[in-house]
Amino acid sequence: MKKTLISLASLTLLGCSAGKPDVEDVAPSIVEAWNQCNLVEVRDIEKLNGIDHGQSYELQLAYKLKLLIDVSFKNGFPEKYPEGYSCHIQLLNTLAQLAAQSGVVGPLPKGLVIDMTYRANMIESENGWIEY
Repeated sequence: MKKTLISLASLTLLGCSAGKPDVEDVAPSIVEAWNQCNLVEVRDIEKLNGIDHGQSYELQLAYKLKLLIDVSFKNGFPEKYPEGYSCHIQLLNTLAQLAAQSGVVGPLPKGLVIDMTYRANMIESENGWIEY
């Protein structure tokens, strides 16, 4: 009886780990991309869907960006922000566009949380799942 239960538990664990990519395979690249912009914090990364395309796998994720300071824009460009903070202009423009889509007009207030989605196309390599 014990052997049967252990075997069933092992099969269940194997079935849950079907070798498909998951949040852990993509989260580091999302965090790394936004870490270039120390104005935001990435939070709550979760898997929305996964689609097996045979030779590749499409992983759809959702996450949140939380703004760590107030950011004002003038003529479409960020105004000066506190020393020690930096952000690539493209990332700031993305933040401004996302905030506008969320209904925020004017300066982006500290604490603003913006819902994000991300689609990763993955292939399996010798070192696990990688984006392509």
